[in-house]
Amino acid sequence: MAPQSMAQPSKAGAVPEKRGFLRNEHSSSREYFVLRRGVLRHLQTAKGPELGTVSMLALGTQVTLLANNMLQIQCRVPHVQEYLLAATNENEAEAWHDAIKDSIKYEQTKVLGLLELLDNGCTMHKYNYSNSKRSRRYFWVSADGKELCWGRAKGGEDTQKVQLSECIGIIYGPMTTTFQRCGDLEDPAWTCFSLLFMGRTLDLAVLGELQVHAWFLGLQHLISQHGIGSMPIMSEGQFITRKVQYKLMAVAHQHGLVLGRFLISKIKEAAASRGVGESKPAPMRGLAGMMVSGGPLAKPMTHFEPLAMKAIGGKGTGGSKKDKRREGALPEVDP
Repeated sequence: MAPQSMAQPSKAGAVPEKRGFLRNEHSSSREYFVLRRGVLRHLQTAKGPELGTVSMLALGTQVTLLANNMLQIQCRVPHVQEYLLAATNENEAEAWHDAIKDSIKYEQTKVLGLLELLDNGCTMHKYNYSNSKRSRRYFWVSADGKELCWGRAKGGEDTQKVQLSECIGIIYGPMTTTFQRCGDLEDPAWTCFSLLFMGRTLDLAVLGELQVHAWFLGLQHLISQHGIGSMPIMSEGQFITRKVQYKLMAVAHQHGLVLGRFLISKIKEAAASRGVGESKPAPMRGLAGMMVSGGPLAKPMTHFEPLAMKAIGGKGTGGSKKDKRREGALPEVDP
């Protein structure tokens, strides 16, 4: 008989992971739970479909082991929630409790590292609403994590700031009106993000894999702590997936194609090069979604990775205005 759950071996510095069946007292059903990368997801069975995300473990989550092999999980991001999960026996309940607790601690340690980078600050491009042009400024977060500051130099006389307690949320990518009005975006789409306030946005771009990772996820954490909104939180895995999608879109636009058609063409090329193009291909509906969710279509992308990396270093993402309008836009006023 298959074991009830599987846990990763305990190693120094290893990411806590665990999976197995628990009874969800809210739905009164036995569901399959997966703890991975700071997120606890639950599925109907081990193969899906996914029923939802229980909690973002780095953001104000607590787990308590109760009597009768019950686990109580309390979280407050993006809103206050409580879950009661029942294990089949005492050992299983303790194993889940320890795994979730270790995961919370691991994710909190990662967040502290991100916040240290934000405290030190770095140079970014700030896009202006009035003309959609960018200006180079140095950005940093105040010591208490409640203010985002910028100026020509850290602590200079021209320092400006916004209160993160007034922030509604943060979105990844060039999604706002300011970005959409740019005829030719000067920064790659995967480097862009926007802070949302009542009636205005703050639109930024920061170069570098480490920097965009730290600033988006770090600011998202601070906004969840001090902000006034309850927008959905993007997990680290979702952020990485979206970043890859933006990079692939840039390559597709350079070829004059939308992402879905570009991926189809590359898969056909890969199939033809391996002599498997004679058989009728399976329907490709929903191809882009399959790729970015980490499905089996991601592997053939290695055939054009050098081209992708070359394109990322250039200006803008290309593509038609019709493609860009599909992204949507938000009204704003430059702070």
